[in-house]
Amino acid sequence: MLSAEKNYDFKKRLLQVHKKDIRDFNKFANKDEFVFEDAMWVSMPQKSDDVIVTAVKDFADFLFTSMGVSVMLGYDMPDADLHIRIREQDEDLGEANGYMGYCLDIGDSIFLCAFDSRGVAQGLYYLEDVMKRRHAPYIKHGKISRKAEFSPRMIHSGYELDNFPNEHLSAIAHMGIDAILVYVCDINKSRHGHLDFSELVYRASKYGIDVYAYSCLKNEMHPDDDGAEQYYDALYGGLFRACPGLKGIVLVGESIEFPSRDDRVAQISGQTNVTI
Repeated sequence: MLSAEKNYDFKKRLLQVHKKDIRDFNKFANKDEFVFEDAMWVSMPQKSDDVIVTAVKDFADFLFTSMGVSVMLGYDMPDADLHIRIREQDEDLGEANGYMGYCLDIGDSIFLCAFDSRGVAQGLYYLEDVMKRRHAPYIKHGKISRKAEFSPRMIHSGYELDNFPNEHLSAIAHMGIDAILVYVCDINKSRHGHLDFSELVYRASKYGIDVYAYSCLKNEMHPDDDGAEQYYDALYGGLFRACPGLKGIVLVGESIEFPSRDDRVAQISGQTNVTI
């Protein structure tokens, strides 16, 4: 029988990035597995950007929260147990040579080499997934190479309309999604009300996530009308001049409702609905 819960209690679960105490202490490591233990070191490049630093801190939090293991973080440490580095210009990553690509070489130590910062994050998320399924901080020896099959992968908020708390952004990044959609009704105005688009862009960027504008802007001029170029430069150009961090814009016909000169297009509530 399902237990009753209050409305929107699911939000509490969405805000929990890592589940607590999922380790099964009755499981023991095999000889061909790397074991994360207390006081191990995770080393990242000295020039790590926000995406790498955020992902490494997330990984340490996963080990502590879910596995009961406390590791230490540092920069360019030669004797670290987990080494992270970005590809060098002349380095061949094989199948991982591309956007969000990463290679893992797991033995007595773990070497994570990635094509870009987002690849570093995905490599760490992969290690988390393996340990979650294993219910233990053990990783089987071997080599793994992966990269994104396509981009962007977009998603609306599953937390609340156009509301993206940091914990939700983290969960989105863990799923390999690299872009979010926000409804745009005007500069810094979504269907949910006021929303500082540039602030959202800044927070999302730390998780390797781009922000796309899903246009709900009202289009009152036919593109062939006199002055249309100036009108749309003010409408759409004004949006991107005010919020230059937006990655792009999504135009959906039933949302933007361009005026039509086609006699076959029906008028609905004083407006026309058309894709031109």
